[in-house]
Amino acid sequence: MAVGQLIRQGRSWSGHERNCCFLNTGAVRMADVSAVSGLDFLDDARAVATCDWDHDGDLDLWFTNRGAPRLRFLRNDCGNMNHFLAVRLQGTSCNRDAIGARAELVVRLDEGVRSVEFGVRNEAKYSTLVKTLHAGDGFLAQSSKWIHFGLGERETVDQLVVRWPDGRREAFADLQADRRYKLVQGSGRAQPLPDAPRTVELDTTPPVFPEPSERARVVLRSRVPLPHMSYDDFEGVRHVVGEHAGQPTLVNLWASWCQPCVDELGDLTDQSEQLRQQNVEIVALCVDPLSEARTSDLSAAKSLLARLDFPFLAAVAHSGAIDQLEVVQRTLIDVQQPLPLPSSFLIDPQGRVAVIYKGPVDVDQLLSDIRELDELDEEPRHTQPFDGRRLVLPHRKDPIHVALTFFAGGYVQQAISYLRQCTDIASRRLPGHEQMDSAELHYFLGTLLQQQGDAERSLEAYRNTLQINSDHRQALRNLAYAYVERGEHGRAVDHFNRLLQQTSNDLKLRHDLARALEQSGDAAQAVAQYRAILKLEPRMVSAANNLAWILATHPDVEIRDGSEAVRLAEFLSQASNFQNPMALDTLAAAYAEQGRFEDAVQTAEKSLEFATAGDQQEQAAATRTRLELYRSKTPYHEKHGKTEN
Repeated sequence: MAVGQLIRQGRSWSGHERNCCFLNTGAVRMADVSAVSGLDFLDDARAVATCDWDHDGDLDLWFTNRGAPRLRFLRNDCGNMNHFLAVRLQGTSCNRDAIGARAELVVRLDEGVRSVEFGVRNEAKYSTLVKTLHAGDGFLAQSSKWIHFGLGERETVDQLVVRWPDGRREAFADLQADRRYKLVQGSGRAQPLPDAPRTVELDTTPPVFPEPSERARVVLRSRVPLPHMSYDDFEGVRHVVGEHAGQPTLVNLWASWCQPCVDELGDLTDQSEQLRQQNVEIVALCVDPLSEARTSDLSAAKSLLARLDFPFLAAVAHSGAIDQLEVVQRTLIDVQQPLPLPSSFLIDPQGRVAVIYKGPVDVDQLLSDIRELDELDEEPRHTQPFDGRRLVLPHRKDPIHVALTFFAGGYVQQAISYLRQCTDIASRRLPGHEQMDSAELHYFLGTLLQQQGDAERSLEAYRNTLQINSDHRQALRNLAYAYVERGEHGRAVDHFNRLLQQTSNDLKLRHDLARALEQSGDAAQAVAQYRAILKLEPRMVSAANNLAWILATHPDVEIRDGSEAVRLAEFLSQASNFQNPMALDTLAAAYAEQGRFEDAVQTAEKSLEFATAGDQQEQAAATRTRLELYRSKTPYHEKHGKTEN
């Protein structure tokens, strides 16, 4: 099973391995101090970052974990008397953060004569500590940009040499231990910085894990339309979830043999008046027939509903509906656990999934959520003890993610149907769906239809994409190649040209445009494109061969140029050591165009030999036909042209 799938199912990648900490003893092997250091938490840890958080001269640690607690701060309070030096670099002729700079701190081991800048030092009296400033110094981690040197018991600093990212070296002197400095490139002077106390105090608190619960309430930051789902009521009448558009709907899954489900149905019945006042529709879908361990007989479910006098719509769930609800919750909730019984989905008046309840629904909470549906749809405001602003909006799921989850799970037709549903919603500009990207919905619909071999509907979806966004690159590209496959080369040329307006240096695109131009009968423009390609990339073999072939064999004398064809074809043949049958075939045609029929015959015979040996029967047959022309001193001219596939 893939690691990503394990993680999404809420399982640990590390296999409950404790965190490790190793001490550099200066010997060949390190010492495992995981337990004695207190760092051996049984967390599913992901990243660690170091910084002197409390400005006391030693490094503290921040851990981030995949599970709870998501964040740990470990303050270093070892309490020794060791010394330190911290510097912050600022580049001027290099990047401002000086990422990539190498700092070499020279410290004296004992009293001695101060060394000359960059000079040779007495190794018995000096030691060099080296640190490099990285942008990202661990897996998913970026530590502080302060460069921190631990000095141990040494109190004397000789000098600090910075090798800046642009290659320049600069020495800074007059540094003192237990201080912080700012080093600006080119200044040659270390600016001492005051020891500013921390303004944010973090309380020491043991992590408190919530008690396991059968209930979970998931308020969705990204709302997507609920897929159309059909169900039958107990009288056999077919319904579709979503027919109550314009009012909130609770879709509830229950079973007659599930006691929490029975209790939940009772709570909904008892507070039916309050629910009616909120204009909410309840659709209670019974899953009794879908249980492998239970009977498909509905008598128990009917008896329960009659005993409760259940006042809302009760029906029988189809397996397809359950599969669709599973796909929705797997898409919108990162940790993917199967839906328990009971489970419920609160659908807002716009038909979007707003809240997922796993386990019995607390009716008071449900009523509160219904009243606050508009507020729950706003961008969440995260509380934190620091001032700041959001630079990037958090990632939001959209209907395309749901469709792709359908597709990945093998529900191809459901994925296509869901995208059609969403494109219809987007085209009608229904309130609450303004953020849906209609062009992308049509494009992904086209790709799925194309993979299913539905060429006509795929083309229609791509055309719809371009009606909304005429510069949609992938839709233009897919349409261009679809037209090539259909033999509609004129349309393909139009789309290739529109693509090249966006990316003029795309050689493959230019090559495919040239082929489409040739197939459409515009050999002059094809020649111009091939020449433009070879000007950018003289070694592009297919472009050179196709150009040489047109110049040697085109029926229009104004297009043909035997001399240039020979030059190109000889270059290609030499590059293949005169063993490529196609290049030799082109060279033979070029010789014949120049009237060099003896050379044409010899070259064509060699091409035929290699094509036959390589079992290239089609190539051999074509070369054999042309060989007879050359023997009769007749050049080969095509009627419509030939290109390399």
